[in-house]
Amino acid sequence: MNNRFQAYSNQRDWFNGSGLTGKENRLKDDGKTENFGEIKYRLWFEAATDNDEVKGVYATEIGGIRYGEGSGGDFSGDGVNVETRWAYVDFAVPSNSDHRIKMGLQPVSVDQHLWNETATGLMAQGPLSHMWNYQLL
Repeated sequence: MNNRFQAYSNQRDWFNGSGLTGKENRLKDDGKTENFGEIKYRLWFEAATDNDEVKGVYATEIGGIRYGEGSGGDFSGDGVNVETRWAYVDFAVPSNSDHRIKMGLQPVSVDQHLWNETATGLMAQGPLSHMWNYQLL
């Protein structure tokens, strides 16, 4: 559960190119500022069998809601701002418990630095040998 705040002004508009204050470069009532408070909450629910052969995962996200804005942060909070982040079933392949299959909306990673995203699909993964793993989507 994350709350964050950012506070700074559009002070770059206070000065003109020569560094002297000028009436044409003063702060404006309708000018853009970068002051805000924001919430982002992620909640995960997981249910599994005792031996972990079958698992169900459901994750929600309430995010990007800025205090006082029309993104759900207005008075009464009636904005639509809850989304499904993950919803998938993960189970072991019956003949080999090291191999697993996931079906549904799930996290997919090619490499944590290259591509890491949520996608809907069928994924099979497991070891090919003691040195190599595979992942198919």
